[in-house]
Amino acid sequence: LYNRIVHLPLSFFDNKPAGVVLTRLTNDVAAIGESIGAGVITAIIDVFMIIGCLGMMFYFHVPMTVMLILLSPFVLMLVNFMRGKLRVLYLQIREAIAEVNSHLSEQIDGVEILQFFSAEKQSIEIFSEKNSRFRDASKTSNIFDASLFAFVDGVGSILIGLLLWY
Repeated sequence: LYNRIVHLPLSFFDNKPAGVVLTRLTNDVAAIGESIGAGVITAIIDVFMIIGCLGMMFYFHVPMTVMLILLSPFVLMLVNFMRGKLRVLYLQIREAIAEVNSHLSEQIDGVEILQFFSAEKQSIEIFSEKNSRFRDASKTSNIFDASLFAFVDGVGSILIGLLLWY
């Protein structure tokens, strides 16, 4: 990533404050590290768990397993829809926190100039606006994330009830 940033044209840095670039770089490195470390191992374990569960389900009750497999595309479509919404929201959060960090960095670096021109109130208003965007994006993301969890948990409970009833 550093190599890529070093080779970007100067015009890129005209439009992007250093704080935004630094925050995005830091978050991207953390996301890559997390994906490589936990994502691959978790995906492999999940595949084996699904295969094992399906095998046991077919062993115990074929008709119920077929019914659950037929219903699963509907659940997967809704989860995929919510995942798409969450992806957009996470991008908004990353951009908003980059703007907040950039503003903080620039204002702290130039605090003497800020005070010299008596621009503290204007700086606080700009910070509040940027911070509000971050808060709103985080709140919306939390609502979608909680809704997805509640939906999956609810479907799981309903399926357990149907299993016990059947």
